[in-house]
Amino acid sequence: FIPPAVALFVLAGPLPVVVYQRREFGVLDVEMPRLALMAFSFALLGWSLIKVLATGFYARQNTKAPVRIAMRALAITIALNLLVVLVLALLGRLEAHGMHALLALTNGVGALFNAAFLYIGLRREGVLVRDPASRRLLARILVAVAAMAAFLWWTAGPLTEWLEAGTLERVGRLAVCVFGGAGIYFASLWLLGTRPGEFRLRHAAEG
Repeated sequence: FIPPAVALFVLAGPLPVVVYQRREFGVLDVEMPRLALMAFSFALLGWSLIKVLATGFYARQNTKAPVRIAMRALAITIALNLLVVLVLALLGRLEAHGMHALLALTNGVGALFNAAFLYIGLRREGVLVRDPASRRLLARILVAVAAMAAFLWWTAGPLTEWLEAGTLERVGRLAVCVFGGAGIYFASLWLLGTRPGEFRLRHAAEG
């Protein structure tokens, strides 16, 4: 769940260029979704964590706790949305360019709160237990994600190059970023000693 969120954040500029930047669409039409995608990358991380952590409750036939947690997270999101709108209104910045990204960011914050509450609940019930192997695996994943992010940032280059390129060149560069980034991520995990069987064995042990 971490690699897609990081990739979305880094490629938030090239993605709308490839999809939208032609004919009637201009630079501003690319900049606005870029900011929104960068903000939504946090929501993607939170939603992915929720998908994983909620199953820990469902497996124990506890369907009420995730709903209660989701309602609390929704209340936090609504409160943050209202706060952002009120502050922008007081500052006279409601119609300023890029302010929509703040509302997208509040959704990400709400999703992360939801995931955090789920994690705390599973820890309290003794479902999730920390162990050295999990910490080592997480450390390897973070290193692999950092290598992937560096590759994507270097390969993507400045946004001006994407704006000046033709459609086929944009698609080709984006394909290199996507497949190259995935290759760097999995190759880094392999070089760090992580094997696919490690995930399967840990899942079976926890199940």
